[in-house]
Amino acid sequence: MDETRVGDLMTSPMLTIGMDDNAADVGHAMREQGIKSVVAIDEDCSPTGIVTSTDFVAMAADDRRPSETPVGEYATTDVVTVDADDPVSGVAARMRENDINHLPVMDDGQVAGILTTTDLTEWFADPPQATGD
Repeated sequence: MDETRVGDLMTSPMLTIGMDDNAADVGHAMREQGIKSVVAIDEDCSPTGIVTSTDFVAMAADDRRPSETPVGEYATTDVVTVDADDPVSGVAARMRENDINHLPVMDDGQVAGILTTTDLTEWFADPPQATGD
């Protein structure tokens, strides 16, 4: 049985933001880094929200000016997290059950990285090979 853990696949370090950050600044940073999600954290590095590229679509549909909009107005605040030591198989099922594509990864009570459906797709496309000792 495969024992790959979330921590083996997560992206770290990752871009984090505050809920009051300007959406235009966040959008520019996401574009520069080529990412589709960021995690909002508080002063204790605990997740308070997640902002994805889909949230920017909603902002545009609402005819909001990103330069005048805090990202917290569009962030998902019911954040589902996983632990870096969790097995990948259970996390994939959890993502499907919750219909989510991005999961903040926790380690010692703080956000340590993010796991995305892209990370899982890459892992399934090129799974680790078993080694015989």
